[in-house]
Amino acid sequence: IDAREEWQSVLGCRFLKTFLSDNDLMIEAVKGSVRMATPVAKIVLSGEIMAEILRYVEEDAEILSAKICSSEFQFRFDGLNYRVSSLKLETDLYDAWEDLLDERLEKIEALYDLLDSKYQAWRGLRNQEGP
Repeated sequence: IDAREEWQSVLGCRFLKTFLSDNDLMIEAVKGSVRMATPVAKIVLSGEIMAEILRYVEEDAEILSAKICSSEFQFRFDGLNYRVSSLKLETDLYDAWEDLLDERLEKIEALYDLLDSKYQAWRGLRNQEGP
């Protein structure tokens, strides 16, 4: 994978692979959308994709970005740039827009905290295992 910009890293793509077996954050399997890269081609998958993702990962493909879901969030995660986009949040109804904004900001913060803690745990395991 070519990291063309200095802020890009293949580590984010490898981190995305952990979502294949994660209990909290999962790659959307039924209405999914994934961009992958093999040594010879870039691949875009959509729809019911889990079997194809696993097949390509076994062939050493990297997951560049994927639609991720959990009980609280749905978003796209760009592994190369460690960027969240298309975030959908379930929120309660409020009379005041400030309360809605507060809830949304709390959930956004919770998502980044969750991603950061999972990434740190993954990095810790990766460092224990070695390169």
